[in-house]
Amino acid sequence: MQVHRSANLPAARRLTPIAHALLWLSAGALGWASPDAAWAQNAPAAAQAQAQHGFDIPPGPLDQALGRFGRQSGAQIVVDANLTAGLHSPGLSGSHTVLQGLNRLLAGTGLQPVLTAEGEYTLRPIPVATGDKVLGAVHVVANFEPTAAEDAATNYTVRRSSNATKLDLSIKETPQSLSIITQKQIEEQNLGNVAEVLDATPGVTVNQYGPAGAGAAQYYSRGYQINSMQIDGMPTGISSAGGIDLLAGSDTAIYERVEIIRGSTGLTTGVGDPSASVNFVRKRPTYEPQYSARASYGRWDRRRAEVDVSTPFNESGSLRGRVVAAYQEGDSWVDRVSERSKVLYGVVEADLLQDTTLTLGGTYSFRRVDDAALHGASYWSTATNAYEGIDFGRSFNAATDWSYAEQENQNFFIGLEHHFNDDWKINVNYQYTEVEADRKYGILGADQGYNPATQEYYYLINRTAPENELKNLDIYLSGKFQLFGRDAQLVVGANGYKGETFSPNYFNLQNRYNWNWITLEQWNNGNIPINAAYPTRPDGYPTKYPLEKYLTYYNYRTTHYGGFLSTKFSPVERTTVILGTRYIVWKDETEYCQNDGKHTTPPYKITYVCPGYGADFFNFEEDGKFVPYAGLIYDITPNTSAYISYTGIFQPHDATDAAYAYDPGSARGYKPLDAKTGNTVELGVKSALRDNTLNLHAAVFRMKEKNIACNDSTIYRDENGNQITHPDGGVWTKNCEGPTVNGAELSIAGQVTPKWLINAGYTYLHADPVDVSGVGSALSTVGIDSNATVFPKHALKFFTSYRFTDKLTLGGGMNFKYKTELSSNDSMAWTGEQGRIWADKLSHGSYAVVDLMARYAIDKHFTVGLNAGNIFDREYRVNNRGSYYGTPRNVTVSLLAKF
Repeated sequence: MQVHRSANLPAARRLTPIAHALLWLSAGALGWASPDAAWAQNAPAAAQAQAQHGFDIPPGPLDQALGRFGRQSGAQIVVDANLTAGLHSPGLSGSHTVLQGLNRLLAGTGLQPVLTAEGEYTLRPIPVATGDKVLGAVHVVANFEPTAAEDAATNYTVRRSSNATKLDLSIKETPQSLSIITQKQIEEQNLGNVAEVLDATPGVTVNQYGPAGAGAAQYYSRGYQINSMQIDGMPTGISSAGGIDLLAGSDTAIYERVEIIRGSTGLTTGVGDPSASVNFVRKRPTYEPQYSARASYGRWDRRRAEVDVSTPFNESGSLRGRVVAAYQEGDSWVDRVSERSKVLYGVVEADLLQDTTLTLGGTYSFRRVDDAALHGASYWSTATNAYEGIDFGRSFNAATDWSYAEQENQNFFIGLEHHFNDDWKINVNYQYTEVEADRKYGILGADQGYNPATQEYYYLINRTAPENELKNLDIYLSGKFQLFGRDAQLVVGANGYKGETFSPNYFNLQNRYNWNWITLEQWNNGNIPINAAYPTRPDGYPTKYPLEKYLTYYNYRTTHYGGFLSTKFSPVERTTVILGTRYIVWKDETEYCQNDGKHTTPPYKITYVCPGYGADFFNFEEDGKFVPYAGLIYDITPNTSAYISYTGIFQPHDATDAAYAYDPGSARGYKPLDAKTGNTVELGVKSALRDNTLNLHAAVFRMKEKNIACNDSTIYRDENGNQITHPDGGVWTKNCEGPTVNGAELSIAGQVTPKWLINAGYTYLHADPVDVSGVGSALSTVGIDSNATVFPKHALKFFTSYRFTDKLTLGGGMNFKYKTELSSNDSMAWTGEQGRIWADKLSHGSYAVVDLMARYAIDKHFTVGLNAGNIFDREYRVNNRGSYYGTPRNVTVSLLAKF
């Protein structure tokens, strides 16, 4: 049988009752079988055992040392977890036979190895005579499976994940599409931020409008925008990263792996679209000391340094910690853009009791990007209603030289894990996050873009400086039991988050005083004073503070929590059923506060009038929403399974319902539309080969969205026959049927051979048109948002590496994206048989970007690396407006030290 080890628990509490039931006496009741007798009965094995093996096993907990010994020698070790509990090994290095190595590894533990007639090695206490009898040896065969952290450090996949259901499942048992970018791939592919990780992820499409961490960003999976994320399996709001734009610039140094589960993910995240959920798994302390440092230098003077230190603080490893720090700075292929960032992460784990572990940790990060704005110059022409602006090239910067984006993030977390026995445990996790973001910018070619008649570009200045606070709680009980005579699992719990965002609206003078259009001469490569050409405001505010004081602000409060249950059982042989549901409570309150207009002379002590939460603006709430999850898996062979799954998700609207156009008793006069719902039906085949180190997957899926928002052209009148206008000047909307997306995915990830690693995936997507004729255009459709993004029909991504010798590893990858088209307006009309109707199109041709890498181990501690990106220097645009280019050809060299 296999014993699956947890990254944070000693082996003493990892044997299940089934394992204990297999214990038997390996010797007679009167005494131990002697080592000499065992060798005599197994002469061939004894001869084989004389072979020398090279070992490199650091000091640490004995069970982990034995696991490494078995993998490095190929020997089968028979272990009783109760014997090794709490014992510490001095480690082993150099060349030894199996028996010599085991004796050295067990020095000081009070245990000794014995070779059995079956060619296995058992461990027994060094006998102490009590008359003429000694205690018999306890015998259980245990093949230790590496932890997910060990897999992530050495492979391009992991064996197990609980991301989709909270259940402890192998990848083959998970009835959904799952992509994993491990620490190993992050290091070898040189993926320094989240935008680069998601761009490397099969099945994910990235729209990047400006430099990561400053420019707007959108991520899509299966045609829908990704807006759900988790941290260590805990659902959290995007505001915990300062919004999706700033999440793109987050550093990857602190992550063990990033998991992307595609389709509807309502069971674990509750709210979102049927796209995907991204789970960021942070690094944790190890039982053995591990030290690493990495320095790199690349094109555009990009410099980076990382340090990762993990160590136990006592001999048993019951108190251990880890610290990760990274600093990066440099320029860009875009003129004038520069950036710098730093991150510090620390975590401590303490085994308070044999069965209880406490975790404390926190992260501080800071990032600043100078001379960067949300996006580049738009190609849209207001005169001809077409995309025909000037292409300035990929190095052109559409931001003023005083533009910047800055983000500071502080996160603290605490967790408690308690094992009631070998099968049942409870986890309690809490985290608190504060994010302060500040973006001030001036953009050439914003909004209305270019006017060819006057040869002028629309010029916009603005500032956003939200302050976010988020609190997360995750509590769940999980365990294993017997049902229908077979192993079963159950997870039940509750989790959610509560967040508050303060969002000020800053003065924007040029919108009020007709300085919206400028020529390239006036632009002067972004050298425009922030208060240039502004007249004195009639309300008396000084023009030198155009973006320093705000007139109004919003306070947003979001509460999202729910209870969940999932279970796995096998009613008949070779068939597994997974069932689950989530009960969701969601509430969103908005408070709008306005300048009182009285303090218009120095010192401008502005006060604000705030009607109160929900009194003057939107107030949305969804209670008692159940989201289903169901999966059926059939084992075709021990390594291959077929599955079918049905999953759901929902997303509240901020659009208003036209049917509630007038209510004399309501201060608001409107209410939100019914929430969108999305469901995914997926049929697939998965194989787990090479001891689950290589995962293969093929799937087809069909996704349907309901209750999307679409315009309502109906004229509503009150009881006196007067036409009712929308309370805030908006457009009346109603719920409509959403589109249907069909597609297929193929993927392979892991070890093809011990020397060959790969992570590759192909995606095909097709959207059926939706008939909303006669009611206006669909405001929320697949692959479409307010910027009219269209997904690629075909996409292929892969990265692979091969270790040619013990010192040399070579690899490379490709990112292929099929051509896309976008409309000239911000929405798209859908009409039955005709499908999409565009007023005008801007096409993006198909493109492929090829990267290469090389690693050379100078010795066992130092490795030099080379990464070459976009080696053919392909020019390609990475957003629907065509305003920002992808990274040109670049080279980065690095030096890695591990001890």
